[in-house]
Amino acid sequence: MMLVLAIVEIFSVILQRIFCDSTLKKKKIRRYTDYLVWGGYFAVFNGVTYVLTYLGDGTSNIWLNILLFVCIFFVTIRILYTDSVRTLMATTIFMYMSGMCAELLVYYGKEFLAWTDDAEVTLLCTVLSKIVWYLIIKFTSLIIKLNRRLQNATDRINTAFFVTKLK
Repeated sequence: MMLVLAIVEIFSVILQRIFCDSTLKKKKIRRYTDYLVWGGYFAVFNGVTYVLTYLGDGTSNIWLNILLFVCIFFVTIRILYTDSVRTLMATTIFMYMSGMCAELLVYYGKEFLAWTDDAEVTLLCTVLSKIVWYLIIKFTSLIIKLNRRLQNATDRINTAFFVTKLK
């Protein structure tokens, strides 16, 4: 069961990295530095989250998780990408909010379907929430790419119009 949970968490980090690589401007760094920073993010965030969960009463504090995610994810993308702080904060907030929306959809869906509340169902819900999160991020990434293409096309049309007016 722990192996499946580790695989799901690795999938989450890969998903976050792919989204950031496709929407943010990457710094010119070596590939191993990129892997090292994302690996550090995985180790620190998951290590701290699961240690605090298991040292406590078995539940995690949502406010502490929010603070941990926002701080650790922001520092990670600040190291790796050149975008403005405002853009990086918006990306951080989007990643957290989309992940929470995916979890809420799946866990409230579980309540609606009246599934039992055992470890296997909880793990299944975790996997399903990551799949829903993937779909949300993929859809958002497509919208961002379409918007950039339209912006580039508009810029080319405006440039062509300006050039023809100068002649």
